Amino acid sequence: MMRFPPRRVRQPTLTFVSMTDLIFLLLIFFLLTSSFVTQEGIDVRLPQVTAAPAEISVEQLVVLSIDRAGQIFLESQPVADDRLAGILAGRLALKDTRTVLVRADQGVVYHRVVAAMDLARRAGADQLLLATERRAASGP
Repeated sequence: MMRFPPRRVRQPTLTFVSMTDLIFLLLIFFLLTSSFVTQEGIDVRLPQVTAAPAEISVEQLVVLSIDRAGQIFLESQPVADDRLAGILAGRLALKDTRTVLVRADQGVVYHRVVAAMDLARRAGADQLLLATERRAASGP
């Protein structure tokens, strides 16, 4: 009788190459589809503070910017004072929260910012937030 060598049973292996490819593709997908909120085109130098910034979901905010010359922008579009309340009321109606983020240049006259905040309040804003930048830490 002929003796055959015993068969070696191969152990199943799990390859992680396809799983890492999938995770890499998901990472790229989420990076490309996430929204990065930046206001481009409006030259606004925000006031600086030393306190840590608050964590806010900016997707639900209406952004009201005021440049150094006092021009008001609503979501990067210039708006006249007399039309601001009506347009802002329409934008706030589309949001879940009625919160307005005011981005005013540090050189803007104080009463101009207060007037814009008053118009926002009359348009139906429940909450007004003032944007600032974190001041660079001074040396030791």
